[in-house]
Amino acid sequence: MQPFITQAGRGNGRNPQPLHAVQLADALLRLQTVASATGLSGATIYRKLKAGEFPSPVRMGARCTRWKAADVRAWIQAQGGEQ
Repeated sequence: MQPFITQAGRGNGRNPQPLHAVQLADALLRLQTVASATGLSGATIYRKLKAGEFPSPVRMGARCTRWKAADVRAWIQAQGGEQ
């Protein structure tokens, strides 16, 4: 059984994104999935993004932001995470 991300305060919680989506080549990841994969909070992700220390997201609409899975995996590897 695959682990699922719980929705923390946002969204309807009916369609959590599975954590294994990070391994998909062209996946676009939700904030909660990125947070779970990196071990960072959403606030820390946005703080690092503002400081230029985290990959930029893809804006898909006024209230829809996603991160490319390949960018997140590369960031994790650069931190010494996956080897």
